[in-house]
Amino acid sequence: MLASGSMAKLRVGIAQIRSTDDPWENLLTVQSMVDEARREKVEFLCFPENVFYRGPKRSPKGAQRSEVHLRRDAEGRLAPHSDFSRALAECLAAWPMTVSLGSVLEETPDGELPYNAHWVVRPGVPIDTYRKIHLFVFESATATYRETDDVRAGETPVVVDVGGFRAGLSICFDLRFPELFRREAVGMGANMLLIPAAFTRETGEAHWHTLLRARAVENLSFVVAAGQWGSHFDAKGTELWCYGHSLIIDPWGRVLAEGPAEGDALVVADVDTAEAEARRAKLPVYPSVRLLDQG
Repeated sequence: MLASGSMAKLRVGIAQIRSTDDPWENLLTVQSMVDEARREKVEFLCFPENVFYRGPKRSPKGAQRSEVHLRRDAEGRLAPHSDFSRALAECLAAWPMTVSLGSVLEETPDGELPYNAHWVVRPGVPIDTYRKIHLFVFESATATYRETDDVRAGETPVVVDVGGFRAGLSICFDLRFPELFRREAVGMGANMLLIPAAFTRETGEAHWHTLLRARAVENLSFVVAAGQWGSHFDAKGTELWCYGHSLIIDPWGRVLAEGPAEGDALVVADVDTAEAEARRAKLPVYPSVRLLDQG
């Protein structure tokens, strides 16, 4: 079913950052972005994929870098099981706004491969989590990416309530699978699609803007896509580059705000549920999907 009801306006911010292999440095960057967003009266702040750790997922000996793994307790809150998670828990408790932590490494009960998980943290309530369904595998002339070696795949689409919006969650490579977003928009009422990413520069130059605008247009939904920028090194010492260009796009496919190719940046736009509902009323693209589902 589609989102409907009372209208809502929301000031959305994207914190475009360059995360490193030092989670403590990244936490300082995140906190500074939260402080800046507060000054700009942002109500919902979104970070990119791999927000607290961007580097080799394994040590030189092949062991998992478990010091950057996080977990939720039985009540859905951050479990303070390490120095880093305790420091993060203190930050979360003090943040005055809803924050999308683009993705973190979420521990699994069996202690094996973690999930690449998109966490949405709202004051006073349990953390919502979406576990990345489509894992990235790509080979270029200079590097090979195999996310399947380091994390396990999730299975379930997730939509959460944020400031009067219904926000469909995803992570990076999910962008190439339109059926996920169609499910969230048509079946689960999403009118905003969150797509945090660490998109490679090579694929970003070719596809980033096109795919994001397509997801907005075909679902008549806002798209909020926080991106990493700059480079980091993998376990083999190969330098890998991310594309930047964080975007906020309206349901008609128009870019409302865009981050630079390089550099930390706070990207802000005001969005309104009335825009999505008006577009859907004038261009009824959903009934045909329902008929196909029933057939």
